[in-house]
Amino acid sequence: MTDTPMPDPPGGFTPTEVQELANLADDIASLRERITALTAAKDRLTAQLRDRLKVADQAYVVGAYAIKVTQTTRFDPAKAAQVIAPAVLPLVMTTTTVIDAAKAEALLPPAAFAACRSPYGVATVTVKEVKP
Repeated sequence: MTDTPMPDPPGGFTPTEVQELANLADDIASLRERITALTAAKDRLTAQLRDRLKVADQAYVVGAYAIKVTQTTRFDPAKAAQVIAPAVLPLVMTTTTVIDAAKAEALLPPAAFAACRSPYGVATVTVKEVKP
């Protein structure tokens, strides 16, 4: 499919049909602009919630909404090297310098594995309506 306009669509269109099609295209363009503006507004509001609330295991229930702020984390080999006991390190390493996240997760208690993780990216804010 090319973006080159067709000079005369197959079957032809009456001037009224051409105007109707142009109106539909205008409506779509208007909706795209509104979606862009609404998305920007949602992002600003989400940032305000992120700035005001702490990352938590439980959602904050505010009025008719449950708001949860979560932080994505990634396995951090440098942190793991500091957290994991020297006697256990050889069991979780794939080479003399690389700590394997899957091996560490399999061998370490959950709290110790969590201590090997570092925050990644911005916190995620989820807003859900609470059913009465």
